[in-house]
Amino acid sequence: MPRLSHLAVLWDPANPGNAFCVREVKAVALAMDVTLHLLEVHDATAVEHAFATMALEPPDALATCWSIPTLTHAKLIAHFAVR
Repeated sequence: MPRLSHLAVLWDPANPGNAFCVREVKAVALAMDVTLHLLEVHDATAVEHAFATMALEPPDALATCWSIPTLTHAKLIAHFAVR
């Protein structure tokens, strides 16, 4: 995305693999001069809260670090991203 300046990332801090994902995304965002907004999601309520947060300041793109919460709500996340 040539105009990417603001990236939102959904991640689950309880998932050890997500810590690695966040470190990698942070490194790439820094190298690309992209503002990163990390949104913790651990259940359906947190996913909805993340959507409300992103609605206030829409990102240029949305990424996920896959975990049980993001996989469980993948359809909901995809629908939000399309809107």
